[in-house]
Amino acid sequence: HYPLRRQRQMCIRDRGDRVAMHGFNSWGRGLVRFQTVKTFDEPSGAALESRLRHMAIAGYTRCGAAIRHATAQMQEQAGTPYKLLILISDGYPYDDQYEGEYAGEDTSKAIEEARDQGVACVCLSVGSDADKKRLEKVYGASNYLAIHRSEQLVPKLHQLVESAIATAMKKVA
Repeated sequence: HYPLRRQRQMCIRDRGDRVAMHGFNSWGRGLVRFQTVKTFDEPSGAALESRLRHMAIAGYTRCGAAIRHATAQMQEQAGTPYKLLILISDGYPYDDQYEGEYAGEDTSKAIEEARDQGVACVCLSVGSDADKKRLEKVYGASNYLAIHRSEQLVPKLHQLVESAIATAMKKVA
């Protein structure tokens, strides 16, 4: 897969796209950790790949807080007219006293706030058992993609991203 990965990196650089990567986890309302993996100005390379390989799952997913923080960072640092936030998750926003309908509504509200600022949002639910109705309710009918294997991603991702960007652009037009 290395040639494909290299090809994707070259496309991003050639098109002038600015990409940042972050991870997040939480342990209750008072401790939401937002970790920088790659800044907008940092080039791709061995250091980034090493950081990605060393990432691990930890804690819970207070998605609303992470989406709001990522949106604020994009507005301050992206320097581009079009912004896309991709949340890779199991599709379940969950934390201590942040669960069920409350967590879903907060995540939906954070996505709506991001769109109101012109940031397109999509959720990639990978390897999850989250049901379609729940994903639609939280992320919007056309703003999530549930896949079980990474090979399923490429054919479906383009349409998902285009739809999310069009929705966000309508909000700021």
